[in-house]
Amino acid sequence: FSMNVISYSLFEPKKLYEHRAWDKDRHNPARYYFNLPSLCLLNRLFYPSFNMHITICEQTANNKLFSFYRELCKQDDRFSYEVNKEQYTGHQPALWRIAKIWDEDVSCLMSRDIDSIPNKDEVQSTLFFVKSPYSVHTIRSHPNHYGFGCRMLIGLSSFKPKFIPLEILTTSFEDFRIKYASESNWDTDQRSIIRAFTENTFFTSENFLDTKINQQSRYQDFYCYSLSEEERKSVILNNEQESVLSHFSSLGLSSWAGEPVDSRCALRYLLNKKIELSGLVDKILTSDKDLKSFYLP
Repeated sequence: FSMNVISYSLFEPKKLYEHRAWDKDRHNPARYYFNLPSLCLLNRLFYPSFNMHITICEQTANNKLFSFYRELCKQDDRFSYEVNKEQYTGHQPALWRIAKIWDEDVSCLMSRDIDSIPNKDEVQSTLFFVKSPYSVHTIRSHPNHYGFGCRMLIGLSSFKPKFIPLEILTTSFEDFRIKYASESNWDTDQRSIIRAFTENTFFTSENFLDTKINQQSRYQDFYCYSLSEEERKSVILNNEQESVLSHFSSLGLSSWAGEPVDSRCALRYLLNKKIELSGLVDKILTSDKDLKSFYLP
């Protein structure tokens, strides 16, 4: 048995990071819940062979807005979550989302940001990677996504653990953190995967797929394979996928992959599309007055 997983972290921030100038909702603690129903629907539409998993902290488990996802998990086993009780002071739980790499039955893991939604270039790049012989993938989409600190974006990376050598991957999530994660930096999550997966040239030259899309056009500063625009465009999407992506694009959502957005404005549109799961999501949201007023005012 093997499974593909799209994995997220959802935790209560212990401090707000003022440097997140690109993020207009950085002071709103509810922002991490804006896209939950949309993501559940979009992931089914674009990645039907992937399950969705969220690692949460204890406070998240008690958050009223999380009740939507908890209910969805009860009714559809392709959705799951787990509570991590580890104490943290900053941004460390952002790394929790890659922990499933070490589950024996995981064959491909996508690590994504819960405050963004996929755009067309991201979907095509990801689908190309899934079918490709490469074992590590990152997407770079913003002008700042360049240089050592942005060799990989943890919210835009994917992994095929069975094809990554053990000396790079290590044998467990705990060992991985000991080897690569120094707890001091706010971006420990990203720096640890950069250390692990981009510094061995023998590995990267054959196994690392880089994709520069949207507002990023510079090549990586290490040896790896760079996906061409022609290769990306060779990934054909179906009519339903295309129409949803162009609608989201017309609303100005996700102009670059990984951009923090509030997709609630497009939720009714998605529910009316009658795509897979829309009936169940609609039912959960409308049967609870708090969820209904937050998501479908």
